[in-house]
Amino acid sequence: MKKLYFIFFVFSVFSVSEAFAQNILEFCEADGTIIPTGTSLTLTDVDEDIFGDKIINSGVYVKTTSGYDENCRMTAEVTEMEGGASLQCCFPDQCKMFPAVGTYDCGTGTVKGEKVADLMTELMIGEAESASCTVKFTLTDEFDQGSSTITLHFVYGQSGIDAANNANSQQPGQSNSIFTLSGQKVSAPVKGQIYIISGRKVRY
Repeated sequence: MKKLYFIFFVFSVFSVSEAFAQNILEFCEADGTIIPTGTSLTLTDVDEDIFGDKIINSGVYVKTTSGYDENCRMTAEVTEMEGGASLQCCFPDQCKMFPAVGTYDCGTGTVKGEKVADLMTELMIGEAESASCTVKFTLTDEFDQGSSTITLHFVYGQSGIDAANNANSQQPGQSNSIFTLSGQKVSAPVKGQIYIISGRKVRY
């Protein structure tokens, strides 16, 4: 009987440890599908804002894994900014502009437990013929129990596949085939979805 209690105790401790090991806040897609921490995305889909200016939207969201409202903090590390573009981020609370390479504090806010929150981040292209920006976001909860990261590589003036191939040259034995995040080969990719091309995650 003592052995049975000991096994139950060990299992309980392991389960609790696993629960705390999971990040309370995660980057995700609009449907709530979690984007694994450490993911790098290449973004090339150009849109227009309400003023008719060209932008590239991140299309990334944030969700809680606890199911409850969670307070958060986010920082942005911009490692590349070319072509006179500027990055705007309105998450988690106020809109801020990141015009140059550097590390920025995005501030603090609350993510509601019952829905995903838009990262509201976009590259402001302006009149540039070509532009690019690379930024790494780090998201933490108020207790610093874990952090989620995502790197966004905005590229204007190239197709998504060209951008991925230029950012990550194909190595010997590597394939240009397109795969889902779960590893399934895709012959007809859907616009707006995330795929793996030449070993790099790309929003098609």
